[in-house]
Amino acid sequence: MVVRPDGKIWRHLIDEVQVSGLTPRELKEALTAAYGKFFKEPTVLLNAKEINSRKVGITGSVHKSGEYALNEEMHIVQLITKAGGLQEYADKKNIRLVRRHPDGRVETIIFDYNKLFEGKGVDHLPLLQPGDQVVVNER
Repeated sequence: MVVRPDGKIWRHLIDEVQVSGLTPRELKEALTAAYGKFFKEPTVLLNAKEINSRKVGITGSVHKSGEYALNEEMHIVQLITKAGGLQEYADKKNIRLVRRHPDGRVETIIFDYNKLFEGKGVDHLPLLQPGDQVVVNER
């Protein structure tokens, strides 16, 4: 089922359940406890079909700025590709990856797109984390 914008789902018998912010294990425990009021030893099975809360953003000199789902491991060049690539006057040497850590600290990582073509492979590419923002300025 789809989680509503308020972070809740509705199920027969137990009505509304707050699910946003819960791990699958925590959600399973919450549903098992809720259904335990109506059934003896209920069995709850969960299978996440799609995770939409894990997103990254990209803005600036790309063809399709916006938020993109981070449902699997993705590095910065893959995000740029999803955004339609860099525009003609993009500052390829100073692409900024802005990351806010759980403690509130903000980290900025500078990525030089031109280094891709120096034969270094993709091992040096920054991997994205949920909430990351990529900013591509014009030169």
